Amino acid sequence: MKRLFPIAAAVLFAGQVHAALVLGNLSTTTPGAQLSFGSTTTINEVQSKAVSFTVDENFRLGSVYLGLSNFDDADVFDVFLGSLSGTVISKVAQLSLTAPVRSQDNSALVWQFNLTGLSEFLLQPGTTYALTLMGGSTTSYTWGREGLNPIPPTGPANFGNYYFSSDSGVTYNVSTDTHLTNSFAIDGTPLPLPAPITLLPAGLVLLALRRPRLRAKASIKIPAVRNQAILA
Repeated sequence: MKRLFPIAAAVLFAGQVHAALVLGNLSTTTPGAQLSFGSTTTINEVQSKAVSFTVDENFRLGSVYLGLSNFDDADVFDVFLGSLSGTVISKVAQLSLTAPVRSQDNSALVWQFNLTGLSEFLLQPGTTYALTLMGGSTTSYTWGREGLNPIPPTGPANFGNYYFSSDSGVTYNVSTDTHLTNSFAIDGTPLPLPAPITLLPAGLVLLALRRPRLRAKASIKIPAVRNQAILA
């Protein structure tokens, strides 16, 4: 494998980035952290809720964090990422609970969910996504909102609206009560730039790419002058 000149290596790997917040309003993303809710939405077999958003660049989906209470080991849940079209949300990526381990504790906590069934999922411009929470059977849990007042979601993604369904997720409509918002966080990894050479001056980039070739030319030997004299 050829050695990379330091500047060339910097050019090639300048686009490497790590997971960061895509959108959210949680004060912490530590699984199991205690929260204090100012309002809650009940999620059960009939009632479900979602939050919509769009992105302007490609992200590789990471973890999803939710502020939930009354979420014990007997509750049936369905948390997923969907695509929103009109009043319909279609599931595109299933999420499974990662941490903490559920018990009989009904405290308001941060719960972490991760992608399941797929090796990765890309958030792409042009799609309206909906982080959706549903329930099941005869159980219920609550999706809470931190603090006394609503906290607008922030991040590089574009927040849309909160949506509510009262018909088991058949149709979703924009939630009209602006105080009944919910706490969440979505993280992801921005995809590296395909050619991040703009991060360095053009002259340095060209020098980095040309230097190995110049070294190769310098190693070519010129025939001795005395051989020319003999031939003459």
